[in-house]
Amino acid sequence: MITKEKIWVAFDHGNILYGFNKLSSDRINYITLKEIVLGGRKSEKNIVYTGISPSKGNFSKRKSRNNFYTFLEKNDFEINTIPVKILPNGSYKQKGVDVNLALDCLAYAYEDQYDHLILVSGDGDFAPLVKWLIKLNKTVEVWAFQGSISPRLSKILGYRNLNFLDGEIDKLKLKR
Repeated sequence: MITKEKIWVAFDHGNILYGFNKLSSDRINYITLKEIVLGGRKSEKNIVYTGISPSKGNFSKRKSRNNFYTFLEKNDFEINTIPVKILPNGSYKQKGVDVNLALDCLAYAYEDQYDHLILVSGDGDFAPLVKWLIKLNKTVEVWAFQGSISPRLSKILGYRNLNFLDGEIDKLKLKR
């Protein structure tokens, strides 16, 4: 009996934007991004992990962000937000998003919720997660921009399941 492989996709929004913004000033098309990383396969979950700033401030920015989240949810994405930390100088710093993503992926791996994780991030903080998932016999595939891939992460994968998005930049630009 052939069983269907359960695929989950975890998007590290901050890392994706960091890599994308080095190559383009446009907005990124998450629908196309999901299609590219899946390559015709079907996923059971698509989760976007992101920091969220406090609700005070610019109304149009908040409305735009909320519209973006609503759009993603209507297109088969789950949104996992973590409040950003406000630094003493008043600026914001995203904290805890990577830990939340890693804990979710590890916990759900132990529960055997998926067989194959597509991690859309080049952040080296995920190196221990990838090691553990491999020990748990999960297939891990990483997609990132070359300017945002950590050597720690690429070393673990040995470029076997490491894919770069740089060649897809024109497809990833949101058409207005």
